[in-house]
Amino acid sequence: MLSYFKLATATLLTLITISFAQDVTLSIDGTSLNYESSADIYGWQFDHDGCASGASGGASVDAGFMISCSESICLGFSLTGSFVSLGSGTLVDLGGECSTLSGFVFAGEGGSALEVELSDGGETCPISECGPGMHLMDGDSADCYCMFDCEHTGDCGGCTDPSACNYNPDAIEDDGSCTYAEENYDCDGNCTAGEDCAGECGGSAVEDECGVCGGDGSSCPETSVDILYDSDEDIAGFQFNVSGATVTGASGGAAADAGFTVSTSASVVLGFSFSGSVVPAGSGVLTTLTIEGGDPCLSDLVLSGASGNSLDGEVVDCTTIVYSSPCDDADEDGICDDVDDCVGAYDCAGECNGSAVEDECGVCGGDGIADGACDCDGNVEDCAGVCGGDAVVDECGECGG
Repeated sequence: MLSYFKLATATLLTLITISFAQDVTLSIDGTSLNYESSADIYGWQFDHDGCASGASGGASVDAGFMISCSESICLGFSLTGSFVSLGSGTLVDLGGECSTLSGFVFAGEGGSALEVELSDGGETCPISECGPGMHLMDGDSADCYCMFDCEHTGDCGGCTDPSACNYNPDAIEDDGSCTYAEENYDCDGNCTAGEDCAGECGGSAVEDECGVCGGDGSSCPETSVDILYDSDEDIAGFQFNVSGATVTGASGGAAADAGFTVSTSASVVLGFSFSGSVVPAGSGVLTTLTIEGGDPCLSDLVLSGASGNSLDGEVVDCTTIVYSSPCDDADEDGICDDVDDCVGAYDCAGECNGSAVEDECGVCGGDGIADGACDCDGNVEDCAGVCGGDAVVDECGECGG
């Protein structure tokens, strides 16, 4: 499919209808988000602090899930109704080390909500024997190590303020060397207060609903636009970016008729079905967007077929999605060769690419006018040379005498 595709921040799984609960236990091991589940997992979502924006792989990808992550949310689901089987393993590789995750929403069969618990998965350092003048550094099992005591090395001084950039947890005496970050920045010079839309760290300027930094919202009245489609095959899922306008929602159309969940951000629209239903091949309104400002134009189109295959569709006139099935028609008879019983021509006997032809008498495969005859009815010429005539030679030897 898709390259496997880049999706927008979405909270689709919150629309799941809760019918019964089953348990999923999660734990973080390095960059792996591991799971133990007593139920099949049909979809999942969680919040993160930016550490998992590159999540991929794991049992989710093995099950054919599409994985979409923003800077704060990760979402995994299948357009074909496949699932991660109950049991245990690595659900997804987070792509970074996360200290914690939150906002879990997991879906079971039929859209049921699964109860989720995140285990710390950590271990304290085991008791070990460090060498003389050394002590065991306690913490996560991956950080266990022995370290020389400062009394042994003769260097116990350092910064003892935990809020300082150069805090030394092993220092016993503060030597006045503490340094601190500039206001609104961390020790690495990164802005911790967030930049406003004007790029000012800790600033208060924000974009209005029209996308204008510091604007008053008066430049973009809300309107709606139909997204049309014309497809030779069933559509099991779609995704596209929108430029030239801000998307505020989507509803209706063939997607709604098919029971699709359609999620939007300001510039991305995503539609699929948890139950595996499809928008039937044909044409019409796929969905109707509500937008603010400008003239919308679609791009980066991704279409999925009923079997999970990627459909090479295109956007026409900015708001129409078109997919035409490839067709070879060597004999130009208007029938695709892959469904054509005869790629070529039939002879007069109805044989594909046969050699039978009609003779001059209109008989398919016939021998034509018989020898001695002058026409197809078997007539002969009379003495006057008239085919089928009745003139004869008299006793004097004259024709017609």
